[in-house]
Amino acid sequence: MSFAKLRALPIVLLLLPLDILVACLVLVMDLALLPLRIFRRDPGPVSSADVSSVTIQILNWDGRHLLMECLPAVVDAVRQQSVLSGHTHEILVVDNGSSDGSVDYLRQQFPDVRVLPLDRNYGFSIGNNRGLQEVHSDIVVLLNNDMFVTADFLQPLLTPFADSSVFAVSSQIFFPDPGKRREETGKTMGKFEKGYVRF
Repeated sequence: MSFAKLRALPIVLLLLPLDILVACLVLVMDLALLPLRIFRRDPGPVSSADVSSVTIQILNWDGRHLLMECLPAVVDAVRQQSVLSGHTHEILVVDNGSSDGSVDYLRQQFPDVRVLPLDRNYGFSIGNNRGLQEVHSDIVVLLNNDMFVTADFLQPLLTPFADSSVFAVSSQIFFPDPGKRREETGKTMGKFEKGYVRF
C-alpha cells in the first residue's frame, strides 16, 4: 500500500459513520414513503385538452410600436379561426409595466383584446407566469409582441392536442426571406440600463 493511500485512510474512517448514517436515513425515508406508493390512486385515463377556447397570450414591454405593426395580424387570424371552428378564442396582452402608452393604445384600438397591466417589468418568465394565472382555457399560445402570424397559424398548433399524451407543441419562426431560418424575428432591440444590456 502506498504512503498516499495510508494518509487518506484516517479521513475515510472518519467519514464512514457519516456514510452509514446517510444510508440509514435514505432507507428510513424510503420505507416511510412505501405506503404512499402502494396505495397511490391511479388517476385513470387522461382526457385530451379542450381546444374550444384557446388563449393567445402576448407579453409586452414598451412595445407599442411592435403591437401596432404585428397585433392586427394576430387579431385577424384569431377571428378567422373562431369563424371556421365556431369557437371563441381570446387574446390576452400581459403588459410588463410599459411607459410608452401601450396599455392605452390597446384599450383604444383593440377593445376586444384583454389587457393585464402589471405594475412594473417582471421580465419574461414572471411576466408570462402572471398572465398564465389569469387564463381560463386549457391551451395557451405564447407569442412575443414582435411576431407576425399567418392567417392559419393557430389550427396546426391545436390539432396535436387531440392526443391526450401531448403536453406542448411548438412552431418554427421564419424570416420573410425563405432562405433564412432563424429562432427570432429580427425585431429585437437592446439598450444599456444600469450596467446591463436590456433586450
